[in-house]
Amino acid sequence: MRATAAVVLLVPLLATLPFGPGAFAAAAVLIGVVVLIDLSGLMTAAAARPVVLAALVPVIAVPLTALGEDGWSAVPAWIGGTFALTVVFVLAFGRRSQVTEVIGGTVLAALLPTLGVGALVLLRGLPEGLAWVVGVLALCAAADAGGPLALRFQRRRRRRRQGQSPTDRDGAVEPSEAGLLGLAGAALAVAVVGLVLALVAPADISGSVVAGVALAAFAGSRAGSGALRHLAADAGLDTDLGASRFGDGVAVLASSTVLLAAPAAYVLAAAALR
Repeated sequence: MRATAAVVLLVPLLATLPFGPGAFAAAAVLIGVVVLIDLSGLMTAAAARPVVLAALVPVIAVPLTALGEDGWSAVPAWIGGTFALTVVFVLAFGRRSQVTEVIGGTVLAALLPTLGVGALVLLRGLPEGLAWVVGVLALCAAADAGGPLALRFQRRRRRRRQGQSPTDRDGAVEPSEAGLLGLAGAALAVAVVGLVLALVAPADISGSVVAGVALAAFAGSRAGSGALRHLAADAGLDTDLGASRFGDGVAVLASSTVLLAAPAAYVLAAAALR
């Protein structure tokens, strides 16, 4: 389900890449809204329901205004507006319980898609922005796929040693071993893709910049999946999130690596181009 959700979310981004920053920003807004609604459902089950209407304000506004002059500087104002609007909604509807959780959850729910899709739009607006976005997406895909591929390889190898068919469901990996394998697989996949990107990058883009973006992708993958597993546990859901439905965090899990890595990637890219 995660792979399906990732494809569904990435197709609009990839399809609009050749048509300029404006079309790309529109697709990014759509993805941000989908992620916000999905995250809101998970947070509702885990703690308290965020005020989605208030959180939608920066999710829609930041990507659409990011391409303006110094658009990134308006993010604090939009997030502050979300906080104020949430307080207004809470007071208007007379809520008396979990007020702190509602306000804090709304701001947190808005931050992930706002910063993530906003940074992607800013990346697309840079010189050679198409290449930057493709590179970030490739590194994030490697970070997400490396761990599962390493675990699958180890299971198949164990089945062969036990004389079983590769299609058997035995050959399970111990949790402690699975964690290390997933970490090593993701690190190796990111390193390979990062090396390829460093070799094909223009001469004015140093290897340290590519390494920084690769590290951001790897960290985003680890942080995103870890945080979502904690939320899923609080919500009483499968902490593996492998068969989650929309509203249980599947869209967030599919896009969290990109959304968490994009702000760091934009900062590094903008610094490299100065």
